[in-house]
Amino acid sequence: MTRKRFGSFLPSDMPHRRYAFLLAVVVILALLFVYGQPLPTLSAEPALTTPQAGFAAAGVPAVFTVNQCPPTYEKSIYAPGQIVYLSGTGFQPYEWLSWQIWGTAGSCDPNVVVAHSLMQAEANGSFCFDIYTIPNSDCGRYRVTVNAIYSTYYEVLPPGPTATPTITNTPKPTATSIYVPTQYTINGYVYDENGLLDTPPPAEGMLPLSRVRVELYAGDRKVWHLVDATETTESGWFSLSYVTDAANVFLRVVEVDPNGYESVAAYKPPLYARVVDANTVELGIPYARNPGAMYFVDRRAPATPTPTETPTITGTPPTPTETPTPFAPEDIFTRVLQQGVDGYTGVEDTYITEWFLRANYSRYNMMSLRNGNQMSPLIRYDLSFIPSNSVVLSAKLSLYAASAGPHPMRAELYRVFRPWDIDTVNWLIAAKNYSWAMPGCTQGGADRAADPSDKVQLTETGRWYEFDLTGMAQDWVASTPANQGVILKAYGDIAVQWNFIASEHWRTEYRPKLIITYAITGPTPTMTPTHRPTATPTDTATPTNTPRPFPLNN
Repeated sequence: MTRKRFGSFLPSDMPHRRYAFLLAVVVILALLFVYGQPLPTLSAEPALTTPQAGFAAAGVPAVFTVNQCPPTYEKSIYAPGQIVYLSGTGFQPYEWLSWQIWGTAGSCDPNVVVAHSLMQAEANGSFCFDIYTIPNSDCGRYRVTVNAIYSTYYEVLPPGPTATPTITNTPKPTATSIYVPTQYTINGYVYDENGLLDTPPPAEGMLPLSRVRVELYAGDRKVWHLVDATETTESGWFSLSYVTDAANVFLRVVEVDPNGYESVAAYKPPLYARVVDANTVELGIPYARNPGAMYFVDRRAPATPTPTETPTITGTPPTPTETPTPFAPEDIFTRVLQQGVDGYTGVEDTYITEWFLRANYSRYNMMSLRNGNQMSPLIRYDLSFIPSNSVVLSAKLSLYAASAGPHPMRAELYRVFRPWDIDTVNWLIAAKNYSWAMPGCTQGGADRAADPSDKVQLTETGRWYEFDLTGMAQDWVASTPANQGVILKAYGDIAVQWNFIASEHWRTEYRPKLIITYAITGPTPTMTPTHRPTATPTDTATPTNTPRPFPLNN
């Protein structure tokens, strides 16, 4: 009977089991559908649509604050209690990097370092670390710097209203602002005008230009950083993309003129944009989301060569010397002075910046130059090993440009008069207890020469730039205390920063170099210790430290 009853129970139970099984299948499929949706990851984006991909293509170091490691988007808005993740690309394999977080003016920590440490890049030159947890005391805008060269910004929003308990002890909800990560896509075309002057594109007869580099920059109209880059297709079309949760970011699209072409005009898209110049269109978030197509029009550049500007040697006149007679070949010497090469260790270089008035960058491996009198490199070479009765025939300073913003600018070289100390110099002081006549070594005739000794137009990175300082080098050889080196100042209509490799860089071959050719006249004088003046609170220099000799085997 028991078996019979059990057997009679099975037929009526089977439908319920089938229904339960089908329900389980439906639930599983629903879960797979929900959780199987692709998340917005870097790998899911099209080629060259992420900050990291753009920089990988450009080969330029860059840093970002991001939402996590590995990142899915660039994050620039934070609330107390959230973690700041820092990501970067384009650095040397296993390079040690120093990072700092500074409070900007108007933040709760103006001009204060709230956190700093060291980190190491991976084998591919990239990194991602959680570097900081936002405390309740932070507010406003903060700047994250890596090696004092590469920087990014984030903003800390004030906390919402404090929850106030009611009689029933039920807390009120806290008001918080939510910024959703949004992808902004910018499309456009690049054309050859093909003789169609002043004709808006796309005009019949214009030729599409392929393989033209187009770059996308994000910033606050003062500081810009590259976030994407691509090349035009055979039809001249390009597409750029940027993912961010920021509410007040501006975007700039920059078309890089191909070889043999020059820009004619830029045409903005229909919505909320402006033309900055023939190579640049600017858009503002949130209106930059699918604003419509923009156009750049180029034409073939004339074949006539651009005349080279002849540098003028001005400032304090060099010590008058007689026109040298031809020298015997055995009396002429050429030395290439580069820190750490052939035993030479006489280079002192750094840079000073208006952004961080009291910061000293003598141990950093880059020197930054920014127009608007905001950043200036200082460089000094010890020439005391050259006999004082020598005639300097040529002296050329070469600097290697490692990275830069999207625009060219003019660099001008000035002779420095005021004594400065490499370990304490900053924007405000030349040395401890000894200020510049005007901050930033700016006062002509007191801090430095009033007129430049040479000037060079900076147009592209990854190359050397040469400055002539023959006249002042003659003074420095004749009198070591007169040698206070040189300072670079930059000029241009658009704010931009250029970074040069310094003598502390690990790539010895790219360190600054001075190529000097001189002839020894008469008997070689007996070498006696000479002294460079130490900066003191008065303009009268007091001799102190003995410069390091440079051992030479002629």
